[in-house]
Amino acid sequence: MNKQKQRKSVRICASSLLSVRALMTIVVGIAAATVAYAQDIQQKVAASRQGAAQSCTEQKAVQAYRTVDEKTHAVHPTIAQQLGDKRAIGFMPIPGTSAFIRLFGTVKVTGVYDQHAAKNGPAYDHFMAANILGPGEESKKGEFRLHARESSFGIETIALLHWVNGGDINFGTYVDMDFFGNSQTEESLFTPLALRVKRAYITLGSPTHYWLIGQKDTIFSDGDAEPETADFSGPTGLSGGRRPQIRYTCKGSSFIFEAALENPEGECINTDGDIKYAERASAGYFASDPLPDITLAVQYNCPRGSVKARAMGRKIRLMNAEGEADISSYGWGVGLSGVYGYMGQGVTQSKVFVQATYGKGIGRYLGDANGYALYLDTASRRTHPMVAFGGVVGVKHYWNEEWRWRSTVAFGLTRILPHASLVSHAIQVPPAPARYAQINKMIRSFQVNTFFSPFGPGIDVGIEYLRGERILKVQNGPDKGVIDRFIVTIKGAFSSQSS
Repeated sequence: MNKQKQRKSVRICASSLLSVRALMTIVVGIAAATVAYAQDIQQKVAASRQGAAQSCTEQKAVQAYRTVDEKTHAVHPTIAQQLGDKRAIGFMPIPGTSAFIRLFGTVKVTGVYDQHAAKNGPAYDHFMAANILGPGEESKKGEFRLHARESSFGIETIALLHWVNGGDINFGTYVDMDFFGNSQTEESLFTPLALRVKRAYITLGSPTHYWLIGQKDTIFSDGDAEPETADFSGPTGLSGGRRPQIRYTCKGSSFIFEAALENPEGECINTDGDIKYAERASAGYFASDPLPDITLAVQYNCPRGSVKARAMGRKIRLMNAEGEADISSYGWGVGLSGVYGYMGQGVTQSKVFVQATYGKGIGRYLGDANGYALYLDTASRRTHPMVAFGGVVGVKHYWNEEWRWRSTVAFGLTRILPHASLVSHAIQVPPAPARYAQINKMIRSFQVNTFFSPFGPGIDVGIEYLRGERILKVQNGPDKGVIDRFIVTIKGAFSSQSS
């Protein structure tokens, strides 16, 4: 009897142990499932927060970007459709970062035919005063050249950076290049495709207040008021040039203020009529650059165009062979430019471009006045800043919106007032030496062209006629050289697209 009770007790204990074990298994399973579910929820919440933060960061990064230059590159607005910001056209997100990148460029092939009075060779693929032969040097034979030196490519990035103590700041980089560089190789005499950096800079700040450090077009230029031309240089009388600089920009709803310290490059012309720059000797003297050039500009924008007022100041110092400071002079310049569009049927049908620039010792800041900043009188060892002024007037008309058919007429003028001592010395030597044919008095240009895009906005085909005149300071005989140039060009623009 006792044995049966003992066996029954053992069975009950075993059953209880099994029940407890099963209960523990269920409890552990429920706990494990709960923990797994909680972890899954936590991961989903974290992922959701990360996605929201990344989306917010991307939107901020896109909003930080400046407007893409639609005149240069026509691209498809894939990113703009995804993010709802047209300023993001052509940018691709860089995985794992808040940065975007854009690749862009153009392939341009140009045929140039000079009827007469043009120098031949790769240095004369674009219009400038020095390319017009002087009196008695005209070549009556036509010259034809075909080149692709204006083809270019570049990279641009935008990103959003975070300060250590909080807050965000926009950071951008930009580099573009073409093939208009100088090359001394034998091959360059026939196919000159020397790579050249045009612009390379970084930007740091907000969309309305930012700093630019690097090489870009000078503040003293106005790209909005430059007419469209097939020739690489455009009309004479344009102010501009690209300079390494430190620039500050403040943008408002209608006004833009810019100030910069730009890389100096002193230049002068001596009694012998030789133009010298900072790194070259001029009658025993070197042009020295003790201070950066200062440039200022204020631009007003309205729906139909813009107006820009510009100013610059510079100091040019000449030093003797021993490196001792000897002669200093100051140069300055002012300019006013603008563009205005006439509306018709709800779209812009015509644009008028105007530029006017005046300065004393302005030199390279006015296209074809480059080299005519100072006159060095080697006898008296004195320098005299020379006055120069120039201007451009142009009209652009859109004939057909679908084909983007448009035509431009532009007239440019550059006037240089050589110092009286330089002119007197030049005409005292009969006949005047050939070097005095390089003393320019006036340069004029006239251009008329038409462009259209038969295959879409990324491909342009154009033809242009250009006439240039160069009037020189001479004593007797003809004082004018001319150039008649015909240009045919085709350009294809490309840009990266976001997926």
